[in-house]
Amino acid sequence: MKLLQKNYSKIKKHIRNINAHNKQKGKHGKAFENFLAEQFNFPKYEQHNAEVDFPAEIVAQGNVPEEFQGNWEVKYYNIKTDYISLGDVERKLKSFNKGLIVVVGSYDGDPSNLVDVQVFKIKTNKEILKMKKIWIQASQYVKNRAFSLDKTKELCSSINKMHHGTFSLNNTSREKRWSNSKQRWENEARQISLRAKMSQLLQIA
Repeated sequence: MKLLQKNYSKIKKHIRNINAHNKQKGKHGKAFENFLAEQFNFPKYEQHNAEVDFPAEIVAQGNVPEEFQGNWEVKYYNIKTDYISLGDVERKLKSFNKGLIVVVGSYDGDPSNLVDVQVFKIKTNKEILKMKKIWIQASQYVKNRAFSLDKTKELCSSINKMHHGTFSLNNTSREKRWSNSKQRWENEARQISLRAKMSQLLQIA
C-alpha cells in the first residue's frame, strides 16, 4: 500500500541534519522518521523507550488518511534488503495484538535517495499465534545471562530452521567490547528482535 505520492526530495535535508549532529553511522532511520513527521505534521513527543515509533494518538493528530490510522513502526532500508527488523520480540508481539502499521522507506544506494514508501498492516495471524509462545520463551532465554551467548544463538538458529514463514528471530546479542567511537568499554548486550521477510509481508498485510 502506498502512503505518499513521489515527493521524496525533502529526505535529503533530514539526512544532512542527522549527519551533522551524530558522529555515529547508521542514523538514517531517524532521518526518515523526521521526514515522515514533517510530511504529516506530527506533533513532537518524547520517544524514549516507546513501544512504537509513532503511537496512534500522535498519528491521529497529523494529516494521515483514515486507512493509515494506528500505531506506526518506521523502518528505512536499502531497496535490495530481503529482511527488516521489527524490534524487540516481546514488544512487537504485544503491538501486533493492537494492530501495527509498518511504514517502510526504501532507498537506492545512498540513504539520501529515497525511492519508495510502503505500508504494511500487521495483526496477529495464524503464524504468529502458532509461534508466539516459542518466540517469547526464546526471548526470555536470550536475555537470561545464565546462558552463554553461543547457546542463545544456537537456540534461535534451531527455531528459525524449524519454522519457515514471514517472521523469524534475529539474535543480535554481543560480548563485552571496546568502542572506538565512544572510547570506552561497552557491557555485554542481550538483544533479540523479530524480523520479517519483505517479499512475504505483502501477502499478509
